[in-house]
Amino acid sequence: MKKIYYALYHVYQDRQTEKEEEKFIGLFSRAYKARETIEKLRLLPGFKQLPKKAFEIYPVEIDDSSWKEGFTTVYYNE
Repeated sequence: MKKIYYALYHVYQDRQTEKEEEKFIGLFSRAYKARETIEKLRLLPGFKQLPKKAFEIYPVEIDDSSWKEGFTTVYYNE
């Protein structure tokens, strides 16, 4: 039996640094609990200045790796 949890992140583009900022908010047993947390956080400083779409919920299977094929690093010239 697969056990699925829901990872909640807050991801946005920082206007000053132009870099992507990502905050791990938490891991939830049900998707509705993650959505309830979003509604509470949207009232707080920092979060309320950014659009709701900055919150992202991802289903996560416990005891399963997401990196089954390795990874590649891409370098950009700045």
